[in-house]
Amino acid sequence: MATQPLPPPPDSAAGEVRNGVTIGILAALPVEGAAMASLIDDERPLMHAEDPNHYVVGTLPSNDAGRPHGVAMAVLSQDGTRHAAARCANLLRTFPNVHCVVMVGIAGGIPNVAAPEKHVRLGDVVVATQIVDYGAYQQERGQRRSRRPPEGLISRRLLRAATDLQMAAARERRPWEKWLDPDQTPAAAQFPRPSGDTDVITVHGIRVDHPDRAESGHPAANPKIHHGAVGSADVLMRDETVRDDLSAEHHGLVAVEMEGSGIAAGTAEHEISWFMVRGIADYSASGKNDKWHKYASYAAAAYLRTLLEQAQPVRVLPQVPVERQDEIHALMSRVPPETDLRAAWEHAAADLPGPTSDHLRNPSAAFHYLADHNTGPNGLARPLVFVDSLADQLTDEDLAGELHRWVERQATAMRSEEALTRWRSRAPASARRPEANPCLLIEIEAVGIDRSRCRIVSYIQDRSGPWHPRRWPDEPITVAIDKADRVVGRLVDRAEREEWSTSETAPTIEFLLPRGLVNLPVEWWTSRMSMGPAFPLCVAYTVAVRSLERMRHVDRPRLWSIRWRALTSDPFAGRVFWGRNPDDGEQLAEWEIELGNDDSIAAVVLSSPPDEWPGSAEMISAVVLGVPVILWDRRAPRSRDADAQLHGLIDDGPSDLRSRTKALRSQAAAGVTHPGRYVALMWDNPKRLIAVEEGAA
Repeated sequence: MATQPLPPPPDSAAGEVRNGVTIGILAALPVEGAAMASLIDDERPLMHAEDPNHYVVGTLPSNDAGRPHGVAMAVLSQDGTRHAAARCANLLRTFPNVHCVVMVGIAGGIPNVAAPEKHVRLGDVVVATQIVDYGAYQQERGQRRSRRPPEGLISRRLLRAATDLQMAAARERRPWEKWLDPDQTPAAAQFPRPSGDTDVITVHGIRVDHPDRAESGHPAANPKIHHGAVGSADVLMRDETVRDDLSAEHHGLVAVEMEGSGIAAGTAEHEISWFMVRGIADYSASGKNDKWHKYASYAAAAYLRTLLEQAQPVRVLPQVPVERQDEIHALMSRVPPETDLRAAWEHAAADLPGPTSDHLRNPSAAFHYLADHNTGPNGLARPLVFVDSLADQLTDEDLAGELHRWVERQATAMRSEEALTRWRSRAPASARRPEANPCLLIEIEAVGIDRSRCRIVSYIQDRSGPWHPRRWPDEPITVAIDKADRVVGRLVDRAEREEWSTSETAPTIEFLLPRGLVNLPVEWWTSRMSMGPAFPLCVAYTVAVRSLERMRHVDRPRLWSIRWRALTSDPFAGRVFWGRNPDDGEQLAEWEIELGNDDSIAAVVLSSPPDEWPGSAEMISAVVLGVPVILWDRRAPRSRDADAQLHGLIDDGPSDLRSRTKALRSQAAAGVTHPGRYVALMWDNPKRLIAVEEGAA
């Protein structure tokens, strides 16, 4: 951390300093810049003749002790999205190796007294997972809708670091708090936390109480960290009614500010990523004041320093000089537009989250994104794999040769010749088994005070290959729970028409459900094409449910993976564990202890449905302890016939359980009293993860 600012570097060193910066930081107000500068190590000013911005440059620790992040920070001359975009463009020209621009400072919070776990208080910190540009709308027929989707690419590297810090906080480890303690960090004394009695919420002019801190998860004298969408527009929000209407319109909105959409647009122009960390200084309502500005600015800066310390340092293909990068971009500009960029991406990044349309906009966009990640499992830099895969597809032998030779020169410079040789001698794509069939993954979660409505978010895997589902469609759908089946049916029909029409592999349907909805008979919901009758999903597709809680908070990833390996071993080497229909909690505890002590248990059969005891408790234990397969009968009490049916499905091992269950359901479709109508199956593959948002209130 800085003690005394150093003088500007001499001109001979300025270029080296600029080339070493990989993280750009922008603040809107001087107090925000001062808070951030107080936590930057080796702080020094830097100016460039062709850039009106004044910068503070220095370093911040990474998770590699020998490789800190090089950072450059600037403060906007005025707030607002346009000024933010202009400052961002200048920063990116001056520091050519910046891979992410971070907006840090204050925002207006959106409190939620009715849902304590979502409640935002003054001094809290918000990590933006999405920017909602609420200033860009189209008004039509009494309704308004977003005129354009959010721009830019959020930094996956920093999102992963934020997730790691979330997991640490769940275990009562909050490393950012040391930077807020004046006894441990003297700079914190310059940004003191105001008295708690100044944190006042009013509704229509009437003061209301905050939820109890124990209920809302707020530490006694430190910020709570929130993760969610942040609204951005050239609007200084001072109206609680407009604020609350905006929150109702955009699920998961936790704060509003005035620069984020400009930063996202500025980074999108240069095909790099953005990130945002905000401290809550007011409630975006009338009567707002500056009492919490200093502390909120410093809290955001403290969290950002901690976040970067958790993040991997960027490797900007360090052996690639700028002229070599210019060379490869010139070559890739000649790649025909019909070239399959997704196939090349899957070679380079099968282990990374799936590409968005922005990632695959053109070869250079993909190249830049992949350069922001460490070497892949094959030991070769991801951009080199991507370029080599592109060249393999080309019919233009001259261009393919130039691309291959560029890769070879770069591999030599990076001392990766052996890795390149291994990569090029790999088995052809046709010899490798696809990791996933086409799939529609449908997340359903109850919302509202009476839980009578639900929010539906779907993700689609449009082809066989590595598991890279994308959000589809872009916006969630909110509907009454008793009408959710119709929405799902329309989604399946649309997927067949728009996404799977050329697929030769049978798609699957997966439902990502919370505990409160996991017993819904979703496999019997119907789909109707333009011609013919409606038919149950389970007749045409393999259908299974998955755990939303486990997807959202993986407490035992190691156990989940171990049990999955036991499940998929050939021959089956695991164990099926039956619920024992215990009479009391003590007997249930004995069952849970045995489950926890035996990691060969790959499947559990519940004693009763998961919406009543003891099935509810068995389900929780099985999910928390990483059991991937859970089977039950929806009827209670369970009959002898039901027991026999469950034994018939699973006694030969669970490896083929999905196909056996599908066959049974197909038989049951002919009769409403067939016992196969009541069989429910959770099949939860730890290799098929997605990033899901926190639930609604």
